Amino acid sequence: MEQSRGAAWLLLLLLLLLLQTLLLPSSLAAERQQAGSPGTARCRNSYGSQKRRVDCVWHPNQALGDGPFYLNFSDLLSTESSSLLCKLSASSEMPPVSSCSVTGEGEFMENDQYHVSLHDASLGTEPLYTIFSDYEPMKHIQSDPPFALESSMSASKCRIQWKRPEAYDVLLETVLQWELAFKAADAPWEQAQSKILDHSETWVELEGAEFKSRVSYVARIRCKISDSERHYRSEWSPWSPTTTWTAPPPGPRAAAAAGRPPLLPHSSSPFMLHTVGTSRPDCSHPGQHLSLQPCALQNRWPAPPRVSTGHLLPSGPSPPSRSGAKERKGFKTGA
Repeated sequence: MEQSRGAAWLLLLLLLLLLQTLLLPSSLAAERQQAGSPGTARCRNSYGSQKRRVDCVWHPNQALGDGPFYLNFSDLLSTESSSLLCKLSASSEMPPVSSCSVTGEGEFMENDQYHVSLHDASLGTEPLYTIFSDYEPMKHIQSDPPFALESSMSASKCRIQWKRPEAYDVLLETVLQWELAFKAADAPWEQAQSKILDHSETWVELEGAEFKSRVSYVARIRCKISDSERHYRSEWSPWSPTTTWTAPPPGPRAAAAAGRPPLLPHSSSPFMLHTVGTSRPDCSHPGQHLSLQPCALQNRWPAPPRVSTGHLLPSGPSPPSRSGAKERKGFKTGA
């Protein structure tokens, strides 16, 4: 009797071991899902575009095996759109990082929700881990960069203008913010000045006082959803192509403030330059002379009357002769 009971217990133990062996893969998968994701994922999408595009980066914190692995985006609210399968490719970086990109038909809508899971293709279609239980594309937007960046410099300001990403020209027109960075052309971007522009306009004016005279500058811009927006979320877009300009030389007032006498334009001044010490100014080459003389007055109008010891001498259009000058020199009052 005791031998039969022992055989029965042994048979029962063997059956339990067999069941445990058969159910081990599914129990391990369930245990992995309950334990949580063995890493972190960042997935940005092209919300607002004509295609469904997703770019993901996966940072594992433990070894998962040889793979290959992929992320499955399954639409929770619609049966019409197909799932997106994003195949992960490992990089040679340390710590290891995997990334993937996938583009599918259709477009992401405002109320879309996706279940995102991690799969090992060598183990079939069963998911290993849940990455996002409720992935909302409108809160994980990767914006395209602005384009057509242009600049124009005047005497006092630099105007910079650009265009919105085409996908967001209407849909997200009022919720974008911009970051403008500018620097001297020969300086690294780490030394660039940055301005956050939280408005829907696609232009800005920079005061000329921010630039050094005759120095060339370069600028670039990027965009994202405004931090004050509650319904949408995004990261900064890539930087736009650059634009360049050169700050003008200082004007007369700036030159005077810096202690440099401003140059007088020849065409607008009645005074011409001539060499100091000449008896008669030569007004035919004004750019070669150094002192100021009223050449225009001397050539075009009669000289004013001259006064000597209270007597007025006749005035005329031409200067007095040398002999007349000697006679006047010997003139005495009361003669």
